[in-house]
Amino acid sequence: MENVVANHWLIIANGEAKVPDLHHWMLNRQTIALDGAANALEKNHLFPDILMGDFDSVTPQLPKRWKQMGVQCLHQGDQNYTDLEKAIQFAISCEAADIVILNALGGRMDHELANIFFLKKYARRGLRMVICDGLQYIECLFDETRELVAPAGSYCGFFGMPRAIISSKGLKYEMENFLICLGGNESVANEFTFGTAKITVLGACLANYAVT
Repeated sequence: MENVVANHWLIIANGEAKVPDLHHWMLNRQTIALDGAANALEKNHLFPDILMGDFDSVTPQLPKRWKQMGVQCLHQGDQNYTDLEKAIQFAISCEAADIVILNALGGRMDHELANIFFLKKYARRGLRMVICDGLQYIECLFDETRELVAPAGSYCGFFGMPRAIISSKGLKYEMENFLICLGGNESVANEFTFGTAKITVLGACLANYAVT
């Protein structure tokens, strides 16, 4: 795709829990707005690189205006995938190295859970993908060692997806080859001792921690 050269991506969904200061999140990222998210962006005089969806939540005039301003408007009518999943697939096809997803939480529980599970479905080496609600991150750690950054004293949790062996350095309750599994063992209400924590995972787990 022409003009898409950055490997840092932002997807703005249309969930009910809205993240403030979208301008800050859009800096230095290729931005995809999903359908109805365009309304909030236009209201705040913000414009993404790409508008994607079936456009049933925007006026017919909006894509026309945005095309004239250089926004690429990609009509996606395939109902086999949600708008968010289509955007994730698109960013991956453009060799994204990391993807931040905003406004994907809140509202219907089935939608919220499906959005979280996309983190596991599309987990792969060389790609970091997080969902953020403005206060906390959720991401999938997959057969890797990762340094997580969060305020000292802030809480965090780790959940098997479906299972993982996890070790940590920098948490209040350290883990050493600890088995976590979905519906079984987990690490809940753990805490960052310092501003960073080194997490080693064999398998796949969801990590939940605070935004700095």
